[in-house]
Amino acid sequence: MAIPIPHDIASNLASAGPEKRLQTLRSVTDLFLKQADGLVEEQVALFDQVILFLAQRIEIYARAELAERLADVPNAPPETILKLASDDIQVARPILERSPRLSDGDLVSIALAFGRDHMIAIGTRPEIGETVTDALAIHGDAAVACAVSRNATARISATGFGRLMALAARDDELQLALGEREDLPQEHLESLIGMAKDMVRARLCAVADSRLAGLVAAAIDKGASRFTESGALARRAEARDIEEVTLRFQRGELTEGDVVAYARDGRRGQALAALALLAQLPRAIADRVFVDPDEDLLLIVCKAVGFSWRTVHALQRFRLAPSHKPYDPERLQDSYERLNPTTAGRVIRFLHARDAHGALSVVQ
Repeated sequence: MAIPIPHDIASNLASAGPEKRLQTLRSVTDLFLKQADGLVEEQVALFDQVILFLAQRIEIYARAELAERLADVPNAPPETILKLASDDIQVARPILERSPRLSDGDLVSIALAFGRDHMIAIGTRPEIGETVTDALAIHGDAAVACAVSRNATARISATGFGRLMALAARDDELQLALGEREDLPQEHLESLIGMAKDMVRARLCAVADSRLAGLVAAAIDKGASRFTESGALARRAEARDIEEVTLRFQRGELTEGDVVAYARDGRRGQALAALALLAQLPRAIADRVFVDPDEDLLLIVCKAVGFSWRTVHALQRFRLAPSHKPYDPERLQDSYERLNPTTAGRVIRFLHARDAHGALSVVQ
């Protein structure tokens, strides 16, 4: 409850010069901060009226100083906090980012009333709830969406994620920010990787490689039933060729040059077997390398084993299918060269770990 300032005190404060008011404000604030832990709400309310009265009569730099001093105080004067949070952004920022005195309702109202800069500051607050992030996602722009997406403690609803994904379709920075979130739903991650440009996709692999590994593995599991029958027939037809390649591998004679030669001669079975053996791939992964609609799987495998672009280019002939993207060698080479070998290696190790637990069987 607001406690009015006695008339004589208010009159004296109002008639004081700017320096006197600022000095008085600092003194009152010092006194409040020293006693804050032991104050009851009625006493806080008295400080609130005095500090608010003075804060409305000082320069912006002094209000910014006051906001910084009060931002982290759990029982800071509530009306003063709300007033500072509704001030110019240089005053409001520390309050919006940190003050525990602001409710979700306060934050939503301020976001809608004051717009972009205030929304960005709110988006960085720790532990903001879904009511707030929904408002920011729905009413904010891409910069606001990036602030929310980078806030690992922000709780985001299905509605919020849907809106962020819509904004991400036109913003590379937001795609990266969303890609780093642990709580991004799998279907959104798949869409995110699909919509990303090559450069952004490569960076997504670098910052979220464990999620990418899971995506690759999930895609393999999802599509396995569609390829089981054709894969089995191909393995029977190519058994003799694979045996020959395997013997060369066991003797230490199999090289990247053999992969290029097999590809150049159109010997798909030998090229696939050689790639799988040199990369130590599970057979189910190897079967998908040339048929997976997502071209990234072949790039990841080749990068992990250290193959040159020449080899990747040679192997592309086996990926031609109606469902695949038109082959664009310049674009794909750029994507391949940007792919981090360490990231690719981690993806392959992830797939090996799944195989070790019996999820897949290895060619050998």
